[in-house]
Amino acid sequence: MVQLSVRVDVKKLLDRLDKVPGIVKEESEALAEELGEIAVKSMRTTIRKSGTEFSEAARRVGLNKGPGRYRTGAMYNSIDYRVESGLKSTRLAFGYLKDTQDYFDIQEGYENPKGTFKNIWRGIYSRKDGSLLLRKDGGPRLRRRKRGSQANVKTIQGLRRALLEIESDLPKLLKKYRTRVTKRSNRA
Repeated sequence: MVQLSVRVDVKKLLDRLDKVPGIVKEESEALAEELGEIAVKSMRTTIRKSGTEFSEAARRVGLNKGPGRYRTGAMYNSIDYRVESGLKSTRLAFGYLKDTQDYFDIQEGYENPKGTFKNIWRGIYSRKDGSLLLRKDGGPRLRRRKRGSQANVKTIQGLRRALLEIESDLPKLLKKYRTRVTKRSNRA
């Protein structure tokens, strides 16, 4: 009688398979980190590039510390992201996560789908050179606008722009991380 036998070492295969969930978890966290960095960069760029006439005048007199709507850095520096990872899911949260102030929502326009907000204040400018006038404490001299003459000011919509940027980058990043998971799993 002729016999053939095949022996399969299932233990090695099972050991490799046991490593896959950990690899997937690590790579999903890395993906979320990369998306968080994209979101933070996008929002900060939006703040620096979305100036108004007032913010430009404030920058010229030294009141705004940077370009766009960067005055004190409070909004800019409050932008952050965090990754929360559990056994079955990884979550990315981004936006104004640190030292949030009420005016962030107004500037962001989150509550206002029209993309503008009513500004009841108007800067007072020099008749000589048109520069923004400052108070003794260094703040801008402002006048309350007459009722009904409030100006519509464009919101920055940094959160929306960041989300759109993430959505456009996501297919490329998913492909990248699928490849990384496959390569690491094959080496495990």
